[in-house]
Amino acid sequence: MGATRPHEVTSLPALSARDRRRSARHSVKWRLTLRWLECGDCHEELIRIEDLSLSGARLVVRMPLAEGEIVFVHGWEGSFQSRAEVRRVYIGRDGEPRLGISFLDAEPPALALFGAPKSSS
Repeated sequence: MGATRPHEVTSLPALSARDRRRSARHSVKWRLTLRWLECGDCHEELIRIEDLSLSGARLVVRMPLAEGEIVFVHGWEGSFQSRAEVRRVYIGRDGEPRLGISFLDAEPPALALFGAPKSSS
């Protein structure tokens, strides 16, 4: 599938949650569809959300993307769509890549923050 480009994984200085976030994060277990363009090809991955706020989320992905990359997220049975900016990329203690994203167009539905977790795409 096309050429791969190197992905930069960075380590950011520790910031307080207050400095990093506009909204409180909630620990959740949802699934979203993540889409992005790479080398002119559209890629799509069903990903897991670890935490979520009205302004962003932490995602567990198969492959890290570059900081500053714009992605498209879609979920909660079609009730949510937004572009998002990749703000942070790191490898979790479990060895899996994580993305910290900031929603650009919309806030997730209230049920995503406070409803019972279930798989959605």
